[in-house]
Amino acid sequence: MGVLQEYFFIFIPVVYFGVAFVLLLLFKKIVFSLLTKWAAATSWDIDDIIIDGLKKPAFFVVLALAILIASQYTMLSEKWQMLISKSVHVIIIFALTLGIANIVGSLLQKYIKTANIPLAPTGLTYIIIKGLFVLIGILIILNYLGISIAPILTTLGVGGLAVALALQDTLSNLFAGMQILIERSVRVGDFVKIDDGIEGYVEDITWRTTRIRMLPNNI
Repeated sequence: MGVLQEYFFIFIPVVYFGVAFVLLLLFKKIVFSLLTKWAAATSWDIDDIIIDGLKKPAFFVVLALAILIASQYTMLSEKWQMLISKSVHVIIIFALTLGIANIVGSLLQKYIKTANIPLAPTGLTYIIIKGLFVLIGILIILNYLGISIAPILTTLGVGGLAVALALQDTLSNLFAGMQILIERSVRVGDFVKIDDGIEGYVEDITWRTTRIRMLPNNI
């Protein structure tokens, strides 16, 4: 009987998690479907950017809420309940950080396209902006968990030096890509011809490569 009770106490939270997760996913799909239709009917596109930026992070919010609901039907100790609560908070912080990073990155890309500033609206710009916000989110999570970031930064500094020496060519490509963006010597949409005979239109400039769509429509 004790074994059956143990399995029962495990089975019930799993069922609640599954049901809550499916229902919340369905609710998320309906809400974003309605928001997308509403945004499509408006004349400005900022609402489209916000909605698109929140779609993927919303999945993590659904996951966190499902875990929180299921945890209410467990017989776990206070220590485990506290661990679950912290995990839920970490997931939500991560989701919010990712959502803000997506929105700000897309908005800045849009601004760069319309404003006369020395940057190009490419994948590299978006990656750098998003990476900065994700890094801030990670620091917030570490601070929430009570982890001192000073030793981590020191370790990263030493490790970063070793990585920099090992990845000289990669870092060279990274800074070359950043230089192209800042100087705007080559922009997305420009027609270029390389010494080896390759020619076409620039599709995107990333941290490692520049994609060119050649005249036969190959990339």
